[in-house]
Amino acid sequence: MIGDELFDVSDIINNCETYYAHLSIDGKEKETLQEHTQRCQKYWTQIVEKKHLESIFKKFEQLYLKGVGESAKTLFQCMTENIVTMHDIGKVNPCFQQDKMKHSVEACVIPDRNIGSKH
Repeated sequence: MIGDELFDVSDIINNCETYYAHLSIDGKEKETLQEHTQRCQKYWTQIVEKKHLESIFKKFEQLYLKGVGESAKTLFQCMTENIVTMHDIGKVNPCFQQDKMKHSVEACVIPDRNIGSKH
């Protein structure tokens, strides 16, 4: 069931509450990555339930994963459930934080500028 296996972003990213996911147009309001992920998970769960997507995921699994072991099916279920959790994980990129969120990060974690901030 969707919602049972959702990752807590704070278990994946250290200090996730210090990264921003969105800014208001005027730049005064900031949504943290943790807040954004929790909001997305809530809406994802509602969409899956309202649109009956679990039955579609099950049919996909039956059609395309019939020859694989249980661990592969478990991985598929976990990945399907956490699509929304992982969709913005790249926003921890220090270049994204600086360029798009106008948020400074520690100099020791700034990658080569060739990495860029597009996500």
